[in-house]
Amino acid sequence: MVIGDWDQATETLQRVLQQNERSMDALRLNVLLLVTQKADDPALIEQLNLMFNSMERYENTNAKLYFETARALGRLVGQRTQILRLLTQLCHRAVTLDPLNAAYAVELARQQCMLGDHYGAMETYRNAGQSDETNVAALYGTIYCQVIIGEFEDAEQQLDFLIDISDSITHSSQVPFLKALLAWRHRGDANEHLRLLQQTESIHFESISSHSASNIFEYYAMLDPDFLIQIAKEYLVHSPFWESLDGMSIPRLNMPQAAVGHGIKMLERVITKVPGLIEAYLLIARSKFVLGELGAAKRALNTALNCDHRSASVHLTMAKLELASNNHRGAQNALEEAVACDFKVRKLPAYALVKAGLCSKADNHEEAVRWLESALKISGVRDVKQSSSNPLPLSERVAIFVTLADVFVTLDRLNEASSILAEAQARFRGTPEEIRIIMSHSSLAVKRNDFDKAVRMLSDVPPSSPAFVDALQMKANLYLTVKHDKRAFVHCFQDLLAIRPTAEAHEQLGGAYMHIQAPDAAIDAFSQARDISPNKVSLTPKIGKALVSTHEYSKATSYYEAALQIHPDDMSLCHDLAKLYMKLKKYESTIQVLEHAIEVTDSSMDLTKLAQKVQLLLTLAKVHTCILENKLSEDRVSVDPTFSTLIKARDLQQKIIEHVSSVGAPEIIDKHNKIMAEIHCNLARIQNKGKSSKSAVVSYQQALKFDTAAFRRIYVRRRLRD
Repeated sequence: MVIGDWDQATETLQRVLQQNERSMDALRLNVLLLVTQKADDPALIEQLNLMFNSMERYENTNAKLYFETARALGRLVGQRTQILRLLTQLCHRAVTLDPLNAAYAVELARQQCMLGDHYGAMETYRNAGQSDETNVAALYGTIYCQVIIGEFEDAEQQLDFLIDISDSITHSSQVPFLKALLAWRHRGDANEHLRLLQQTESIHFESISSHSASNIFEYYAMLDPDFLIQIAKEYLVHSPFWESLDGMSIPRLNMPQAAVGHGIKMLERVITKVPGLIEAYLLIARSKFVLGELGAAKRALNTALNCDHRSASVHLTMAKLELASNNHRGAQNALEEAVACDFKVRKLPAYALVKAGLCSKADNHEEAVRWLESALKISGVRDVKQSSSNPLPLSERVAIFVTLADVFVTLDRLNEASSILAEAQARFRGTPEEIRIIMSHSSLAVKRNDFDKAVRMLSDVPPSSPAFVDALQMKANLYLTVKHDKRAFVHCFQDLLAIRPTAEAHEQLGGAYMHIQAPDAAIDAFSQARDISPNKVSLTPKIGKALVSTHEYSKATSYYEAALQIHPDDMSLCHDLAKLYMKLKKYESTIQVLEHAIEVTDSSMDLTKLAQKVQLLLTLAKVHTCILENKLSEDRVSVDPTFSTLIKARDLQQKIIEHVSSVGAPEIIDKHNKIMAEIHCNLARIQNKGKSSKSAVVSYQQALKFDTAAFRRIYVRRRLRD
């Protein structure tokens, strides 16, 4: 099982159980196999009861066996409430048999947390800590519960005290994890949150590699997939998009782009060890969904359905995906499947959101309002404190309010939209989702020509809030786009820098200066960011582009050349330098840089690298064209270098289109189709010059296949150039 040979493990277990159906090891391993491989709750419950009855009959005084079994299985079941409740019975049995063993009580508290009973868990943790003051896990657990229920000050004081009195605990992954939770929930510090999560991850896996497990149950307890999923969820709160009613992605203004990738990688790592964990597939699917990778999201959901075709959660998520893909019939069918699996899904916010989305797509906005207003009456949607037995996701609860406001705006019922957002803001103040409400409310104020109210709402977000930077950036954008006030726009970023003098704040100020075409000030800001964080790669191209904007071409060239000495394989830097050389008509230098970049780029690399390589080839084709047009007479133009370069670009772009057609959102597919259409139009132009009119016609037809407006767009561009 450790090496992943599930078929052999299953076959061996079945042989053992046929020979001795009372074998405790085989019964426990059989349950473990079912938990890791499948999500078949009825079969698992049957085997759990069989194992439990056997333990009661033959091992009813073995507290350690109850504990170790519950601990390992509890780490593997995810959010399967019915299974968790059975496992807590094993924990209770261990505690009853040995009430003085604090480790048993700590495990019981951990499973209470997994069931959402954080107040009950905190009491159990405290009792365990009182019975054994040396049990650090009980203290960690108490602090974790305090963070989750919002007692941040107490949690921070407890954690600081714990760190002060013990040097050994610094080697526990729980310390940076708890610090990470506080960094984000209490102070809204995204960068510190991510740094501590990476530290948590590193310590956790180092601990596993440095300790060898004595058996498979201990191995899974050490691996702790549930903890890994918690880490992944923390990464995923930094998704750069929100979901909207129609399934499209709404950009968030201040989210670290790499965070979601870390979260997805963590979940994929979990799946390799626990391929039957539905929760991991759902999280991957939802993450891919908001990133616009609809095909990848659908594959994750289909894999989850292979594990458990009766999962209402998977069918409900599939409905959201089909709605986003404009497959309304598919969305309706998925909703019906979800209801067939569990009729209770009709009482979930996610169900109402999809139904409202389908109504809005059909221009039946009044019906959408009815669905959303009924969702507001669902128990828990309006409650600040959630039921421990059945907590509703905060993001879905907030989405009900925001989506209802959006529909009211569509119906021109602005007063009702303002009222529902005001209620939402009052209910969800201080939560990570608060900024979504504030942004929606301020946008509504702008629509009602109340700019001052919009700015006031955004200014009221305190620096301690996770929403602070997003609110400040939105306020800046309002000053620029609505009032056209460049000074106030920049002043917002100067305020951010005064409050948080970090490299990121300097970088954002530099970006603001570039936005209002003040490159000299931008260079100063970017340079200060580089002084604070000299290894920050994202600053290099920004400084280079700012230098070009000031027409300091010689200085910009020297800067790019020096940067490439440090990062010789950075395609983005190569491309920027090549475009600068081209601007200066240094064509031979341009070709040298581009050919180097193209040569070091593997065509089997990821989609982003492939897209960059296509752009490098297109720039190289333009350089060849410039050289030929400047050096040779019209009747002796050789088009071979340009043509062959475009052919390479076309072949690579075809690979990209084949990939995005199966996994991308419509707007991503459209973007790459337009690039392909332009390549074919350029090929046609060269073929036409070479008196190969039939080939040119074929190329133009191919261009129209990818983009019907391509020919007209390029024709107009050529006429303007001429």
